[in-house]
Amino acid sequence: MSEESSRAGATVATVMGREFGAWSARADREAAPDGRVKQIESPEVDAYEQGKRDALAAIARDSLGLETYGYPAPCRYKYAQILRQDYKVWLHEVAGCVIDETIAGHARGYNEVMHAEIERRHGPKVFEKASRKAGC
Repeated sequence: MSEESSRAGATVATVMGREFGAWSARADREAAPDGRVKQIESPEVDAYEQGKRDALAAIARDSLGLETYGYPAPCRYKYAQILRQDYKVWLHEVAGCVIDETIAGHARGYNEVMHAEIERRHGPKVFEKASRKAGC
């Protein structure tokens, strides 16, 4: 399910097709004038920061979405359909019920940025409206 490798001196863990770990070392090396690499606080914090960066990149491509995981609520598919059709927002199922801190951290960072952008574009009650329309 996961594997680790080393790339340019940084450890990279691949979990469910996603790479975790390399971005902070790469970004910090580029940002720090003296070439020092910042020590990460935890894999969750690193994944959270990467989630925020991934969301900003998606917004720049005009692609709105939210990451989901866990057992779906009975109305999730109708809710996803409404978000997609009415607001051009996609739900991305990134994992099932078993997750680790990197998956949760990435989703938390990604969704934090996306929620703000989606509400900016469609109003502060966009999720309540979609939920109500889906019967959740």
